[in-house]
Amino acid sequence: MKEFLLVAAMVFCVINAQSQVKIGINAGVPVGVASDYYNLSLGGDIYYMFGESKDALLKFGATAGFINYFGDSTDSGGEIDDIQFIPLAIAGRITVLSTLLFGADIGYGIQLGGEDDGGVYGRVVAGLDLGNTVEINAFYHLTKVVKGMDFGSAGLGLLIEL
Repeated sequence: MKEFLLVAAMVFCVINAQSQVKIGINAGVPVGVASDYYNLSLGGDIYYMFGESKDALLKFGATAGFINYFGDSTDSGGEIDDIQFIPLAIAGRITVLSTLLFGADIGYGIQLGGEDDGGVYGRVVAGLDLGNTVEINAFYHLTKVVKGMDFGSAGLGLLIEL
């Protein structure tokens, strides 16, 4: 039992030493059907990524976030209510030439309020990793709600490594 605990502690230390935590914000313009009802999306993300080092070619991990779609005005003068999602996903990134990165997140977007529970969440990203501390990216994310409309947005994001 002591050997198991020692090995588990060593593995935890190695994993912890080779991980990165990034937090960030993003803003986007709704696309598709969502653009008829919503005019802006704002969100925040936190990533916990693993890789051999900060300069690793391939990194993987998990992410959680928050996305708010701001409702637009209707032709009759009313307002469409904002809608929010909490995406929970696995994430993968490939870094090329130490600065260019490409990646994807896939998981589930939990809808807050509204009539639906949420749906499958996906995000594709292309960006620049500046000094392994700041990441600027362009993204497209989509939450495919089971019973309702799809919520997609394209925009820009900024992540900072802690």
